[in-house]
Amino acid sequence: MPRALPAFLLLCLAGCAIRPTADHQLADSEWRLTTLDGAAPAGNKPASLSFKGSEVQASIGCNRMRGAWHVEEQRLLAGPFRQTTVECRDIGLFEQEQALQSLLVAGPKMDLEGDRLTLRSSGHQALLQKISPRQ
Repeated sequence: MPRALPAFLLLCLAGCAIRPTADHQLADSEWRLTTLDGAAPAGNKPASLSFKGSEVQASIGCNRMRGAWHVEEQRLLAGPFRQTTVECRDIGLFEQEQALQSLLVAGPKMDLEGDRLTLRSSGHQALLQKISPRQ
């Protein structure tokens, strides 16, 4: 195998990586999850989604997910995700956590209207409210 081939393949793969959309309206914003599949978040901690730099972070209240993100043709493309592995004792919380992760990796369609964000895939839907920065 020629020596240049591995370097060429790495460059090609780097071109396929998800890159953030720094000038997008979601950049450097934080959102509170109000409903997921029509139900309020099950956890005692605030459920949130935040876009900081090249990373999107999400939590229902048990584990935290982090991954790269960008927006393409009104779809949120995110992942791959790294996730903490705390055992969720509340089955409802665990199910919502799995639903949120499924939604985020599905390339959900985005509807952004002012301080409200809707993420919708074929299997899940989330409604979010923008959290205003502290003054």
